[in-house]
Amino acid sequence: MADQDGRVRAYCYDPRGVLPMAEFHIPRRLSRWLRTQPYRLTLNQAFPEVIRRCGQRNNTWLCPEIESIFCELHGAGLAHSLEAWQGEQLVGGLYGLALGGTFCGESMFSCADNASKACLVELYRRMDQGGFELIDCQDVTSTLAQFGARHIPFDQYFEMFRSYREKDCKLDG
Repeated sequence: MADQDGRVRAYCYDPRGVLPMAEFHIPRRLSRWLRTQPYRLTLNQAFPEVIRRCGQRNNTWLCPEIESIFCELHGAGLAHSLEAWQGEQLVGGLYGLALGGTFCGESMFSCADNASKACLVELYRRMDQGGFELIDCQDVTSTLAQFGARHIPFDQYFEMFRSYREKDCKLDG
């Protein structure tokens, strides 16, 4: 994370926010709303724009150095974005790092109703098809809690992460 001065520092949440695939659930009202297909959802079509938009907040931990590193990871096929579009307008997205059977979610943004939630549901769908086991969400926000995210001790998280690291999972299914 970047601190207030823009310096990049390591930070580790303990307890850690996780969303195991087996515990993921879509809130009923959101499920009904998503059936109207309000957005066109894509994978890796606007990675630099998604990470840039995630950093456009008053209080953000993203900085140009982190954006650059993640764009390199994206080029290497490790970092991915999901995007929500209304016509040609990018209205929501999320990005993170796929490592074995874990997707380490980094950030998401939305400038239209439920756009980032639609991306999260699409991420889940692709992860389920690709054989993933866990979404590492670092912390549990009220939005993520709606989908089943919870806190666990870091030691427990690390054991889960280690057990899934050798899996060969793909998001592009």
